[in-house]
Amino acid sequence: MCIRVLLATAAVRDAEDGLDFSKEVEKRFGYNVKILSGEEEAHLGAKGILGGQPNADGLFGDIGGGSLDLVSINTGRFGKSDTLPLGHLRITEESEGRLNKAKDIIDSNLDTVSWLSEMNGRDFYAVGGIWRVIARIYMEQTNYNLHLIDNLTLDVNAAINLTEIISRLSKRSLVGMVRVTKRRADTLPFSALLLKRILKIIKTKQLILSEYEIWVCKLFVII
Repeated sequence: MCIRVLLATAAVRDAEDGLDFSKEVEKRFGYNVKILSGEEEAHLGAKGILGGQPNADGLFGDIGGGSLDLVSINTGRFGKSDTLPLGHLRITEESEGRLNKAKDIIDSNLDTVSWLSEMNGRDFYAVGGIWRVIARIYMEQTNYNLHLIDNLTLDVNAAINLTEIISRLSKRSLVGMVRVTKRRADTLPFSALLLKRILKIIKTKQLILSEYEIWVCKLFVII
């Protein structure tokens, strides 16, 4: 028997009418809707990383439109986790398109994660479609031989330099790059800024990109 459940993440979880929306979906389509808590969403995302790298060790970060999930992974074991209102759409909107304001928003939220300093000097595993765009730009600019993003590893200095450049490019310049759509170009600078701030704050060893996201079994996922 196949169990079909729709998973709702930050967009539904944080909406004032999120519960009413979930009930309406259940009524119309006949599937149960589970609104994931921030902790549940973070752990499912981290399971995706472990599905591809069972011995992963460091900090896992999964960015979506509304939230950023952070989980510490200790040689394949879950540690502490937090979910922050730092999705790329949310940062762009709340900062009113200003990088200086976005930096303050990012830093004030990261400051609330008391255990983040424990990640100093460890790897950062980045997940999320908007961060994969950054990976594609890196691959294009460096003539990277493989066209596979999963497990793409960047030296921290190269990653910081790249995110610094992307965060300051205009929308027009970004759209001219490989596979950067107009929709992505709006939020890409703020996503790059967030990634740069995380890399600097935890003084990461290296950046590892992953294509694995929320891990589910016999489930459908909605955002």
